[in-house]
Amino acid sequence: MLPSALHKLYRTNPHYHKHPPHHTASPSPLFEAFFYGRAFAQVLNERLGEVATDVLSEAGKFAAEWDDNVASFEQEVQQRAANAQAEALGQPVTAKTALLPKNVAGSTTRGSVTPTQQDVGAVVDALRADIAAARAALRQVKQSSSSNIS
Repeated sequence: MLPSALHKLYRTNPHYHKHPPHHTASPSPLFEAFFYGRAFAQVLNERLGEVATDVLSEAGKFAAEWDDNVASFEQEVQQRAANAQAEALGQPVTAKTALLPKNVAGSTTRGSVTPTQQDVGAVVDALRADIAAARAALRQVKQSSSSNIS
């Protein structure tokens, strides 16, 4: 008789049913809001993760290319200054002057330190010093040429 007692208990107690009772009414708005909010949070989290990854990737590329860009900029400024100085002194602009390597006469020397080992502030200060030296040389050339004319 024990199996029939269990069967009777199973049929009368709703907690023992394998399948929940079917509801024909639509889910409550609170129930829908929960799943909508959860889906919204998941999509937002994925998108923000993608954006953060892209931003960090671009920042890494920028940092890696910064030193090369600063060195290239400094070299171009030095070449143009050397060309302008050669023209102002009446010297022909030769291939040697046009492709002037770093740290030669007429520019500020910094030993064997490369721009990748310097911070940006030091590079800017060195460029300002080079510009000031070029202006001083240009003033001297102008003064000597004006005194030769008189």
